[in-house]
Amino acid sequence: MMKVGSTKEPIQSVFLCLSQVARLDVPWLKDSDAVFQDPDHPLRHSLFGADIHPDNIIEGLRVHMSSSGYPLRCHIDSENSTLPTMSAVVGLNMLHMSGQQRRCNGYSRISIDRTMNREDCDLPLVEHIADSYNTFPADQRNITSNLLKGPAVKLLGGFSFIRNPCNMDPLSYHLPFTHCILLLVHHFNLGFSEAIGVQCAMDFLHHSSLFFVTACKCVLSCLPMSMFRKFRPGYKLGYVIVRLMKVPYERKSHSHSQERGPKHQRYSCYKSPILPDWKEWFDKCHHRVVTALHAFSCYKKGANRKTK
Repeated sequence: MMKVGSTKEPIQSVFLCLSQVARLDVPWLKDSDAVFQDPDHPLRHSLFGADIHPDNIIEGLRVHMSSSGYPLRCHIDSENSTLPTMSAVVGLNMLHMSGQQRRCNGYSRISIDRTMNREDCDLPLVEHIADSYNTFPADQRNITSNLLKGPAVKLLGGFSFIRNPCNMDPLSYHLPFTHCILLLVHHFNLGFSEAIGVQCAMDFLHHSSLFFVTACKCVLSCLPMSMFRKFRPGYKLGYVIVRLMKVPYERKSHSHSQERGPKHQRYSCYKSPILPDWKEWFDKCHHRVVTALHAFSCYKKGANRKTK
């Protein structure tokens, strides 16, 4: 990412001056080893250095001022490119009468090396995915408001659903799960562990929101106090939802060979879920709670809010 102010005239002048120095003939380099040119990625210059100025070949710049009283290290090689033709550092020094020394060092950035390497690795896969999606029908690859205007289908008695054929719309896929969890939290005033139990119920049939929404609607029809003692403590509410999901799923899957109407899933490669016993369910929910409470362990050191 280019820093703010890199295209201003004084900064451009420094980049261009260092680029002219870098283009001078260097006796210990071969003609094929031009400085600040990546032979493996000929477009590197146009993607990064040319954004500052078309004639610029420098990717990074450090400007500092030092003196005998305040000595400063002018450059850190750990941020340099590791490629032989990109690892050079060019500099301009100006010594002031007061003893201050002002320096400008131009170099190539190792972060761009890593970016180009990731592009070499990931670009073929991304292009393959893009080419594959371009062969899909338009209603399966365009994200528009028309996805919410589709025809209602009857997949389960007493419930109406809108089929979403788009493969690239994660919001429409996850929105029913998120919406139902929030309804349950507000309706029953769920605590943290109870909400985690409901969230774990999503994983039981994660390829379709049909049965999760149906089970949540059934649970929401109950009064909060009627389920408080028997089904509320700990992770029991999520376990109730899983058991409610299991019944219509089995009936719907069993009737696939006889039905002629719309099916609840587009593909038939999903493994049939196995209802866990209470101990397995408790261990799964407890593990997720512990993981959520220890999320800070993902960071090497804690952040100071006062200096953040």
